[in-house]
Formats: sequence, structure tokens, C-alpha cells
Amino acid sequence: IVTIAGKRLPIDNLDNIDVIHYGVLATFDNNQQDVIVPSEIKNIETLKRRLTGRDINQIEAFRSVTIK
Repeated sequence: IVTIAGKRLPIDNLDNIDVIHYGVLATFDNNQQDVIVPSEIKNIETLKRRLTGRDINQIEAFRSVTIK
């Protein structure tokens, strides 16, 4: 499986992300990053749970295409 990511776009609200077509890059206070592609996100609640409890500096969304 290969995921191709498009241009990153800053977002202010996780609820505005179309988790079927967009992945997320979250940057945390300790400068670590977490990339979450659409195939890892079942719905917006799954995404929120994955990011809960971490100090987030910035969240960006990116259009994503997965090739199987």
C-alpha cells in the first residue's frame, strides 16, 4: 500500500476534515510529529482519540490518495 500526500494545509478545527480524503500531520510541543493517513482514520472520533492527551502545536491536513 502506497499513500501519496498532497500539499499541507493548516487547519483550526478537526471537525472540518474530510477523513475519507484527507490525512493529518500533527506537530507536538516536543517537536515530534505524527502522520495519520485516511486508511488509519475510521471517523473523526477515531482521529480525536488518537490525538487526545498530547500538547499539539499545529495541525495540517493533506489530500491523500492510497494505491493498493
